[in-house]
Parts: sequence; C-alpha cells; structure tokens
Amino acid sequence: MFQRIRDVYYGSKPAAPGGWYDTATIRHFWDWLRRVLLVPRTVQYVKFQLIRLQKSGTRVGSYETGQIPSVKQVYNMEYSYRPCPLDIGPYPLDPSIFMHLFLDPGDHADDPSMAVERLPKKLHSSLEDEMMRNTGNTAGGCGSPPIGWGIYIVEGLNWARIQVGVLVLLLATFPLSVVWSSKNEDVQGGMGIGQYLIALVVAVLTVSLLGFTPLEDLARGPEYRG
Repeated sequence: MFQRIRDVYYGSKPAAPGGWYDTATIRHFWDWLRRVLLVPRTVQYVKFQLIRLQKSGTRVGSYETGQIPSVKQVYNMEYSYRPCPLDIGPYPLDPSIFMHLFLDPGDHADDPSMAVERLPKKLHSSLEDEMMRNTGNTAGGCGSPPIGWGIYIVEGLNWARIQVGVLVLLLATFPLSVVWSSKNEDVQGGMGIGQYLIALVVAVLTVSLLGFTPLEDLARGPEYRG
C-alpha cells in the first residue's frame, strides 16, 4: 500500500521545464526547482472541502488539520478505520510511523493489514462522485461542495541536498575564475566573475525558497486525486 502511495506522491510532482520562452514553463521551472529542494517530512490528517474551478478543475478549498472522520461517520459506513473509537492517541496511525512506512515501504509491520485497517478510508463513492451529484456535473451548479477527510504529506527543506548543491556550485566557480584569469591575464576580473556567480547562486536559492510554508500546496497545488 505504501509503495502505491509513494507512486502517487512522486507521480504528482511537476515535470522538469521545457522551452525557456514560455511564461508557464518559467513558472513550472520554479515549482520544479523548489520540489528538488524539498523532501517529505511528516503528514497531517486533514478535513477538507472539495471545489471545482472552471479552468483549474477540482481543487481543495477550505481545510482543517488534525481532523479524522467521526465515530458517527464510521458507524454510518461513510468512512472506515479500526479501531473506532481509537484505543490510544489522537490519530489512527501516528505520523512518525506513517512516514517511516512511506519512506521505507519494505519495512512492514508484523501484521501487514495493520496500516490498511487503521488509516481512514472513504467508502462506497468518491468525493468527486458526490460533487457530480450535488452540482449536476457542472461548474456553476448550486450544490454544496462535499466534505472529506484525508492525509496530506507535508514537505520540508532538504538541507543535505541544498548544502551539496551549493558546495558543488561554489567549487565550480573556482576553475572558471582561474581560466578567465590565466587567459586574459586579469586576476581581478576572474575573481569578479567568481563573486558574481556566487551571488547568483545565493539569489536563485533565496528566490526559489522565498515564501515556502508547509501545507501551502494543499489548496493551490496539483489537482485533487480521488
């Protein structure tokens, strides 16, 4: 199960950019760069509202963190998780255990069905099916947006990758400066090029990470996958 979750998670990442001349591609480049510099850190149990936008399609609207389906909804066969009510803790599966199984899907528990039974699951129909029934399958329908529960993978900065990348780029500026200085007999100019490249690296990293906050992609990221 966790291998399938990994496949969906990594399969939803933005692709690497194509032509540089397209503004959408430039935007995708920044998204791709930030994804390269981010890594899964933890999970949040969320209650969310599913909405449909005319251009963007299905998206998550309002949401609350730290939420799981109620006992009543489990008894009504809308969602399923065991045990219900919970025997210990606020969540069916502790976020640290979830992330361990997500990052190392081969490290199963003694009972392989443990995680499957404990994680909340939507029964019978998907939220998109409920949306179609509520709105008549039109973006301008008057039905109420459906409410659902799920798990959102929260990302954090991959400092190891950032440090290695910065180190490689900084080391790459040294031979460039030496080559320039030797070919043009201009030590000062070579050092200036090196300083410029270092400043460029710092600027690109700063801009790409500026404004990063956990959970920000829940509402404005990739489309909902039911």
